[in-house]
Amino acid sequence: MTVSLRYSRSSRTFASLAAYALGFTFLSPLLGSEAFAQAAPKRKPAPRAAPKATPAPVPATAPTPENTEPTAEAEAGAPAQVPPPAPAAKSAPVAGSKKGASAAARAKKRVSLNAMSGFIPRIAYGSMVGIHIESHSIVELFGETGTYSWDISSDRTRAGVRYLFFPGNSFFVSGGIAYDVMTGKDTGFVPAITTGLGNNSSWEGEYHQIEGEFGIGNRWMWDFGLNIGATWIGYSQGAMLSEKYSSTGATPEEEKAQNDNFRNKAKDGSLHFAKFTLGFAF
Repeated sequence: MTVSLRYSRSSRTFASLAAYALGFTFLSPLLGSEAFAQAAPKRKPAPRAAPKATPAPVPATAPTPENTEPTAEAEAGAPAQVPPPAPAAKSAPVAGSKKGASAAARAKKRVSLNAMSGFIPRIAYGSMVGIHIESHSIVELFGETGTYSWDISSDRTRAGVRYLFFPGNSFFVSGGIAYDVMTGKDTGFVPAITTGLGNNSSWEGEYHQIEGEFGIGNRWMWDFGLNIGATWIGYSQGAMLSEKYSSTGATPEEEKAQNDNFRNKAKDGSLHFAKFTLGFAF
């Protein structure tokens, strides 16, 4: 009994050792790799790249009259195409501006005031008020007066209306109508050998006529209103309306001769030239 008990204990002890040996044989590779993995130095993980920021969507532009419908790119989130700005509207050209600066300035004005000095055919002075009609026309009221000295001293006064047409920039052609009055005085016109009165004789005459006139010239005008011009040459011719004469110290024949002399001078056509004007327009 005693021997078999010992044998049994020895057998169990051997069997246990054998089981441990087998288990160690099969489990040692697993245990060795795990132990190696635990004993090996741990590597720090590589830092992750920061995520790329996505661009914020560009808000769609406000609808414009040229592009009120959204485009396919705008619906997909792409930046909307901004239409180019519309060209600035061109202002309407001022009437006559294509013809020159004087024509453009005339078109902006309504009234002009001018002074005149020239020859009709003797030296004369005058003034004018012009009404501007666009850039090519001026209707002008005028008055002129001058003193004439031939064998009879006389004064001439004219008043009328004329029309100036500007086919271009400053050049004009004018035509008009005027009421013309010429007055004359003379003393000592009767020879002393005839009457014996000598310088005691006197004579007065007055001649009224309606006349037409035309002329050509230039008139330049600036934007601020100044205008300078000239009627280079013109002509007027009248028709008598009335006349009146009186004299003292002369026979009827001598008075008639004086009347005829004055009448012939008054009714003759008059050459106008170098009538310069200076004024301002508003």
